Amino acid sequence: MDINITTLSTPGTGSEVLQQALKCLDAISENFDHNFTYTHLSKPLEGGKIILSNEDIQLLKSSNAVLSSVKITRRFELENPELKHLTLTDALDLYVSIKATLPLKNLGAQGVFKEDLAALYEFILFKANPTQKEHSALKLGLGRYKYSENHIEKMIHLAFRTAKNRKKKLTLINPDHLEDSNSYWQNTVKRIGQSYPSVSIEIISIAKAVEQMLVKSKEFDILLSDHFLGDILAAQSKVLTGTAALLPEAHDGIHCNLFEPLISIPKALESDRTNPLAAIYAATLLLSRFGLNEEALSIMRAIQSAINNNMVDSSYQLTENHSCSTIGDYLSEAIKDSDDVYNFNIENIGLGRSTII
Repeated sequence: MDINITTLSTPGTGSEVLQQALKCLDAISENFDHNFTYTHLSKPLEGGKIILSNEDIQLLKSSNAVLSSVKITRRFELENPELKHLTLTDALDLYVSIKATLPLKNLGAQGVFKEDLAALYEFILFKANPTQKEHSALKLGLGRYKYSENHIEKMIHLAFRTAKNRKKKLTLINPDHLEDSNSYWQNTVKRIGQSYPSVSIEIISIAKAVEQMLVKSKEFDILLSDHFLGDILAAQSKVLTGTAALLPEAHDGIHCNLFEPLISIPKALESDRTNPLAAIYAATLLLSRFGLNEEALSIMRAIQSAINNNMVDSSYQLTENHSCSTIGDYLSEAIKDSDDVYNFNIENIGLGRSTII
């Protein structure tokens, strides 16, 4: 497969972190005979933000995928004064944000639950991105957000297709404080769900979703929500699992797909020992999004091997025994030599049903 990827990084550690993800993609390319073409865009942080020009936006939109080493959707500004009112998701027509949990064991995570996180959390959250573009924008969720009906339908179809390939269950977190939006979301999900008869549909309130995430989260698989409620659930899952430093976020769009860390690396930890797993896991989501599930699985196997060897855990910073680049070197070699490196059960890391979007 040919995939045109634009990489987006900041000078220094941002570039170093991204380089480790590219090492893994290059190893995938070598093992599976794919052709990944990279266009590199490096932008300095100015006042804590990345300034994107019209040319930058066009470059990103012309790519099949964008792989970023920083949380670009929050730390950006558009150079064009006519577009300053737009969010980056608007500028790139990214209609849904997708948050996946880490199906890995022995992470040493410091969340509320100290049990094996792979056994507790294996769900994926699909969160609608609002729009500030006026055409076909309706208030269909909580807060002051407006959405494109076409975008919401695309998101729902994507969520159902993902559910069909996993546990065949989709849960709508109903924005039940607005009667009109309540009816719209339920009716639209039920209508589209008729095209996916193998997928069961559950509709619950945010209160029940929060409670269920605390006491029986294993019953969740694909969660679907508006932007407002999605932020609540995403924040809770970060606290419960303690893995936020390693997690990526995917954004599906009309023109391109964007993959980035869930949160930006704290400035105090920007060093050669910055943990690169968030960017590497983002590359794994990229592969999975293009249907390259076996390729994505090989990276997750390599990551699990590094965890089993106590090379990485859920913290932002690596131990003094390892650097950002040595982790990338280990993972890329592990991908190439997978038959020799791995002798553990794939099902043990949950990827039999969790690869990924």
